[in-house]
Amino acid sequence: MEPAKQMAKSVRGNPALNGQALIAMITGITSLVFTFISPLFALIFGIFSPLFCLVVGAVALILGFVARSAESSGQAKAGIIMGAISVVLSIGFSLLLLLGTIGFLMLPYIMS
Repeated sequence: MEPAKQMAKSVRGNPALNGQALIAMITGITSLVFTFISPLFALIFGIFSPLFCLVVGAVALILGFVARSAESSGQAKAGIIMGAISVVLSIGFSLLLLLGTIGFLMLPYIMS
């Protein structure tokens, strides 16, 4: 058997080398990190910074579920868990940012 075919066969059969699971884990980590950093950038980017984290977290969730259905993998589970946490926190930060903005805009009417 040729070395390239043998390597391709070993990569397909090895659940530790599942590319979708690895990407799900990386996007999950990225979305979680940006979720905790996004309130700092909310002054500059506004509502777009938590929404970015929401999209990246959703991508991690989708990739994690696709990779998990193909082969059971700890990396896929990590992507699913971190993506879900990121989505929930992003929604919470977006709501807080929206409520804070509404409260700030209503402040002159409340004070008068």
